[in-house]
Amino acid sequence: MQNYKDVLKEEERVWFEIDPERTEEFLTWAKEIGLTWLNGEEIEPENGANFFHFSVTNQGKLANVPYFVWIAEEFENVKKYYFPEYKKGNLISPKDFFKATKGKIGGNDLK
Repeated sequence: MQNYKDVLKEEERVWFEIDPERTEEFLTWAKEIGLTWLNGEEIEPENGANFFHFSVTNQGKLANVPYFVWIAEEFENVKKYYFPEYKKGNLISPKDFFKATKGKIGGNDLK
């Protein structure tokens, strides 16, 4: 079974963009790989979250990434993945995914 160290590899943090309707799926996955919220609380997927950008840290923590931070130049080198594609094994950034599918969520499968 995968754990958060497998996700990070050598990175200090990895960021994920999720679709609003996949929040519970993402949080379930985060809990299964051994993450807790940044404040140490257990992740309860059924409670959901009103965020679309998350950070997984090398300390096993999950945190919301505000949009202004997500797009800030100082964080442009942070690895960012689009969660639905990550789950399929496609390590593609949200930006590249939306370019490839012309902005259509749930667009063509990437080869």
